[in-house]
Amino acid sequence: MSVPELKVVPAYWASTATGHSVPLVVSLLLFDCEQKPRLAPAVEASINRTVDATGREGLATVTVMDADDLSKTLGRAMARAVVMPGVIVLVRCQSAEGAERVMNWLHNSYTLALVRDVPHSA
Repeated sequence: MSVPELKVVPAYWASTATGHSVPLVVSLLLFDCEQKPRLAPAVEASINRTVDATGREGLATVTVMDADDLSKTLGRAMARAVVMPGVIVLVRCQSAEGAERVMNWLHNSYTLALVRDVPHSA
């Protein structure tokens, strides 16, 4: 079965109730033929667009496995990243189901908004 190639991966602002915000991109964890992690071209493009839109250039990466307790794995990473200036969070997920679980957790834990070409006041 052939998987269609993604052209766009959305980037989101995750905002806390205290007013802190961090842009993030959720992606699948992919490996090349040498078993080294790699980014799909659509994810690279999304990160580049997010840099252009936000002026942030740092990348904090968190890998989420299907069996992870999201409040521990993702919760700790987001709590650290949301107060760091200049950071974009890349969440790499083991599976599509894991990515869906991550998005549901983020939706329940943060206020999410799409990153637009207009800079966000964070």
